[in-house]
Amino acid sequence: MKTIEEYLQLPYTIEMIRQSNESWFVSIKELPGCMSQGDTPEEAVAMIHDAMRAWLEVALEDGYPIPEPQADEDYSGRFMVRVPRGLHRQLVHTADLQEVSLNAYCIAVLAQSVGQPAAVNQDFSELADAIERLLKGASVDIEEEQPLEQNFGNWMNEEFDKVNASIQNERTEEALFELIYLYKGLQKNGKKSPLFDCLANFLSLTIQAISTQSINQYQPEAQARVPSPIRFPLSLEKHGNQIKVVKEEKSRDYRNK
Repeated sequence: MKTIEEYLQLPYTIEMIRQSNESWFVSIKELPGCMSQGDTPEEAVAMIHDAMRAWLEVALEDGYPIPEPQADEDYSGRFMVRVPRGLHRQLVHTADLQEVSLNAYCIAVLAQSVGQPAAVNQDFSELADAIERLLKGASVDIEEEQPLEQNFGNWMNEEFDKVNASIQNERTEEALFELIYLYKGLQKNGKKSPLFDCLANFLSLTIQAISTQSINQYQPEAQARVPSPIRFPLSLEKHGNQIKVVKEEKSRDYRNK
């Protein structure tokens, strides 16, 4: 069991309201009935700390359960809500009218309902949408208990590990295949997230750097082709001293070279 001092060190939520008589009412969100007031915000905060100590002393003496604050890390930022079909249609329609994703619109509405700015996290919701589409497109099993960005980071690290293993084993073509696979997924979702555009550009430079080391084994007029998903076939072409990622009509397997 924690001591009073240990409880006081926890990040409890202090809620403060200015009253009509110019004084300040203050309470602890997680501790029912723990409240105080002061003539100034500073005095109110000092008073609530005294009230917290008294509240905790009584709770410990009487054996009452003491709620503890929950950190943001305890919440994944993802939950499922079932709504009537009519409401679902109306939400989608309104989001389309405002030219935002359904996720971004719902965040804005929920934020307004709890007193937060309407645009809270709207930009990051677009990034979350893009990440989720990319992971689903790559058939990645999303761990619901983990934040979406952690799922994305884990997947990217796994793909980079494959690239590194291929390079270490001098399997350049396989390394290029993995990089182009990532490049295409990021580029496809780049319109929804500038961050994906930046990552795609970085991967394009990486592909060029790796290709430059291996392209010279082919004839100048030849292409170093890498297999890619049928829907978005790409290849590497040499134009002078530059290596470019380009689309081609049909995907051709480098293993047949």
